[in-house]
Amino acid sequence: MGCLLLGFFDRFKKKIIGEKNDEKNIGEYADDFRDEVIQNMVRYDESSAKSEFRDKCFLKTLTLFSLSDTSEVMDEVSKGNLIILDITPLQNKGKLAFLELKRSVERLKGFCKSIGGDIAQLGSNYIIVTPNHIKIWRKKG
Repeated sequence: MGCLLLGFFDRFKKKIIGEKNDEKNIGEYADDFRDEVIQNMVRYDESSAKSEFRDKCFLKTLTLFSLSDTSEVMDEVSKGNLIILDITPLQNKGKLAFLELKRSVERLKGFCKSIGGDIAQLGSNYIIVTPNHIKIWRKKG
């Protein structure tokens, strides 16, 4: 957007300084300049909004049965989707399953950190994993 404004300023400067034969006064040039800037800013915002976010973003639920299921979670989050992950199957299967759950969560935390996403626990049975354009609000205190 800075490049767009730079071009506007150059044209505005030429109109004021360089064209002395023109009958428009400075106020009229300022009005024309303001209108042109506003029109281009609206066009810029619309185009950047379309390219910045995916066409569709889904809220999906998945279940974590093993460490290998984290790959599917990471794929979905990479596509821009928000994941609610049910961790119940690994919570109720003993010590080895709990260690696998712990490794899975650590893997997802590292992934979220690397992409700028977020991860948090929802209650005792769920984890939410978000892409970089969605942040989880946490109540302080």
